Amino acid sequence: MALLETKGLSMTFGGLRAVAGFDYILEEGELAGLIGPNGAGKTTVFNMISGLLAPTSGHIYYAGEEITRLPAHEVTKRGMARTFQNIRLFSQLTALENVMIAFHRHVKYGYARAFLHLNIGREEEEIRESAYRLLEEVGLAERAHQIAHNLPYGEQRRLEIARALATRPKLLLLDEPAAGMNIQETARLKTFIQEIHDRYNLTILVIEHDMSLVMGVCRRITVLDYGMKIAEGTPDEIRSNPRVIEAYLGEETADVAN
Repeated sequence: MALLETKGLSMTFGGLRAVAGFDYILEEGELAGLIGPNGAGKTTVFNMISGLLAPTSGHIYYAGEEITRLPAHEVTKRGMARTFQNIRLFSQLTALENVMIAFHRHVKYGYARAFLHLNIGREEEEIRESAYRLLEEVGLAERAHQIAHNLPYGEQRRLEIARALATRPKLLLLDEPAAGMNIQETARLKTFIQEIHDRYNLTILVIEHDMSLVMGVCRRITVLDYGMKIAEGTPDEIRSNPRVIEAYLGEETADVAN
């Protein structure tokens, strides 16, 4: 069953075409990748899917419902979460507080109860406990009370993903999660993505330039070039696709990916 589908999705900025007629289907439970050279339109696709950008034309469907022009907070309510190329944590809050903020989407009390302090202490404690359990599950429990800005870079990435998981998504969009990581951090991230896919029964779509991560963790890969889909298939099919090699990978990178 298709969890996410786009039809004719296009985006132009002035006279610049960023994405053109992007048709895509992501099946429930998939762990898939979206790759392409810089400027290919990958992040623009994510921004449209997640509600940060309204497409110039085309349609986006999530779980059978059209969400083409819904704002980001409404998309999140329906069970979609994302991370960003540049880490967007509350840098002066603790790791625990960062995750607690995301859990507040599920609180039952409204402004009136909060103003009157009616039974919110118990719910706040439940949120704290849930946030701590999630940090345990992603291997960050020992960092719970440390300021996010002071965490090692790889753990900041992991914390950003944990915060996204706190919204209880069905679909997780990861925008270049390995950016800025060294080889060891990337290897740990690859294992982590596989673990959260299995543990939380998630559907995951990854944008990434690191071919070792994409080829190692994604079952299906889609390739964009100049805003258009030029190839789609298994990692082996993408590695050997002449058009992909010419447009993006290059012979040397293709050899590394193998």
